[in-house]
Amino acid sequence: MRRTFDQAQKGQPQRLDGDLLGTPLEAVVLHFLERLADIATQEMRTRYDLGRIVSRIRHDPTGAFPTDALRRLAHAFDTHPSALRRSARVSEMISVDELEAVLALRANGGHPITWSHLELLTEVRGRDARWTLVQSILGERLSVRDLAARIRGIPKKQPVARQTVSPSRHEQSHDD
Repeated sequence: MRRTFDQAQKGQPQRLDGDLLGTPLEAVVLHFLERLADIATQEMRTRYDLGRIVSRIRHDPTGAFPTDALRRLAHAFDTHPSALRRSARVSEMISVDELEAVLALRANGGHPITWSHLELLTEVRGRDARWTLVQSILGERLSVRDLAARIRGIPKKQPVARQTVSPSRHEQSHDD
C-alpha cells in the first residue's frame, strides 16, 4: 500500500528476505544497513543545507557577497559550481518538510532515495507528483536513468531482440 506525503514517517524495522532471515547475521546486516542509511540521509541533509546557503549567495540583492563567491565556495569544497547550483535548486524546489518525509522512507533493502534522484525530482512541479515518483523510486527501485526517462515521458528502452541473420540472396546464389 502506498503512503501519502502526509502519512510518511519511519516504518517498522526492516526485515531481510532470503538466506539471512532469522539468522544471527540478520541483526548484524540490518544494523549496518541502518547505519549506512543514516549516513546517506545525513549527507543529503548537509547538501540541502549547503544548497540553501548557495541559494542565498546567488539571489542576494544586497551585494554582500563577492561576485566570485560561488566559484570560491566550489573551490573550497573541491567541486564544480554546477554541483552547488544543483544543491541550491533542490533547496529551492523541495521544502524541508518534503525532504524529511522523503528521507524517512526506505526501499526494501533499507536504502533511502539518493541525492541524484532528488536532483531529478526538482524537474517535477508539485509535491504530490514528486511524491508519486518517490514511491516509484523506492518501490520499483528506479535508477536515476529510469527516473529521468519517466519524468520526460520516455518509456524505458527494451533490450533489442537478436535477429537471426539469414544468408543474403547473393550468398544463396553462390551456394547452389
